Amino acid sequence: MNSGNLSNNLEDNIKGEIPTPPPEPKHPIGFIKPEELKGSIRTDGKLGQGSFGSIWRITYKPTGLIYAMKCVRKTTNSVRGMALREAKIGMGISHPNVCQTYAWSEDADMVYIIMEYIEGMDLFEFIFKNPGIFQKKLDFLWFVITCILHGLAAIHHKGFVHCDIKPENVLIGLSPDKQNVTSVKILDFGLSRPIADIQQCAAGTHDYMAPEVATPGAYKDARLDIWSFGVLMYAMFMTGIPSQIHSLHQDANLRKAEVIQNLCSLTTDEFKPFTRISSQEKYARIQGFIMSCLRVNQLERPTSQELLAKIRDFFPPVAVEKKDA
Repeated sequence: MNSGNLSNNLEDNIKGEIPTPPPEPKHPIGFIKPEELKGSIRTDGKLGQGSFGSIWRITYKPTGLIYAMKCVRKTTNSVRGMALREAKIGMGISHPNVCQTYAWSEDADMVYIIMEYIEGMDLFEFIFKNPGIFQKKLDFLWFVITCILHGLAAIHHKGFVHCDIKPENVLIGLSPDKQNVTSVKILDFGLSRPIADIQQCAAGTHDYMAPEVATPGAYKDARLDIWSFGVLMYAMFMTGIPSQIHSLHQDANLRKAEVIQNLCSLTTDEFKPFTRISSQEKYARIQGFIMSCLRVNQLERPTSQELLAKIRDFFPPVAVEKKDA
């Protein structure tokens, strides 16, 4: 067949009509009455256990779609308030790099939060199972932290601060054969707050907590997330926590107390997260990017949008196979 015939055949097949896209799946949305929730879901298995409850894989029977459902036991009014805040903040943010929250419910004992289900593992587990991967594959490091940063910028743009950025709260989606990363998403808004209320934030995971959060009465803004993001990047790159923050206590309470004490005693001039700057430019530039986030004075840290704007100054352009995350 010559090119003329091919052109004619194409013209014959063009009808001038845009095909109708398939309808979007109907997710459960907003508040669901507990009796309706009970009748509309099938529990498929437990995905994990947290401090305040558990997470289950469920099937929504009206559509057959699969979700993750977080079940928080209302042991106190504070825990209930945290769960409701998590649900409502999560539903207010829709972004490819943020785990989508669809609906919530509540009965006498529990708050239920229905979220996007993603097959994979959290970043903490991923680092543990793939030691050194982010130093070996700088393009992959760039890909993952860019996804996290896009999600964080979306959260800030919506007027919220996450307040608990850490590897355990980043979900790495994997293909069925577990050979490819398909998505990178921030999750868990249990400690999140509107930016307007951020001065009340006094919680977080101690290893990733910003110095101003650990210091009573210190000024806070959304850049407390940038510090946590910096520690997260350090953990990815160095497979550990900066020594000036870290504690080796085996007792969890003593360890937390020492980390908080370390954070409160940090000074801008003395804090050096890297004991040695690499002689290789490509590694030195990444170290510089991480250090820009780990400024003790939060006013010296860039915002999430500023980090996105200058990330290419620290990472050369790379070809990444998976760009749909």
